[in-house]
Amino acid sequence: MKGATPALRDAVDDVLRPGGGVAVALPGGGVAVIPAPTGAGAAVPGAISSAELAGTIAFSTGLGGPLGPDNTPVPNEPTGPGPEEAPRPAAITPPTNRGGLRAAMGHPPAGLPNPQAHHDLPWTLRDWFAGEGRGLNVNDPAFGRWVSGTPPGSHQRWTPAFEAEWRGFIQRNTNASRQEVLDFMNQLRADPRFQ
Repeated sequence: MKGATPALRDAVDDVLRPGGGVAVALPGGGVAVIPAPTGAGAAVPGAISSAELAGTIAFSTGLGGPLGPDNTPVPNEPTGPGPEEAPRPAAITPPTNRGGLRAAMGHPPAGLPNPQAHHDLPWTLRDWFAGEGRGLNVNDPAFGRWVSGTPPGSHQRWTPAFEAEWRGFIQRNTNASRQEVLDFMNQLRADPRFQ
């Protein structure tokens, strides 16, 4: 095994089982190919079989970078599913009872004049929020809050602008993920115009 130190070889040997090997990129561009151990006592109990992972794993120890299955350098990019590849939530059936949020939130805070349950995910856009990749129920109490209705509060006065913000977001982000929707919802919750 050219170029590998005994410590490196021993560390890699600890994860190998018979039937495979690991290629290690070395500083300066060298490659150490570490064959799987063979013979009696070669298997390490509980270790991942290198045969199961053959051609899919490479270790980088510095400047050489990671190697692909044919021992050629591959771009230094993260592997595995990225955020855009994560499973998207399934669509749900949109709610049909506009008063469902108020019922789900329970009693309003004491002392709040003219308390009203506000949909931070607007009721009028419930079909889009419930859609594929979002699966959000606008009547979930996590997406609502108590506000003071008009009069004396300003809930009805700011609701059209609030919904306009959402319509603009949806127009710009037709396929927005659940997390993107929740991030935007939290931005609007913090906006002093919508208190």
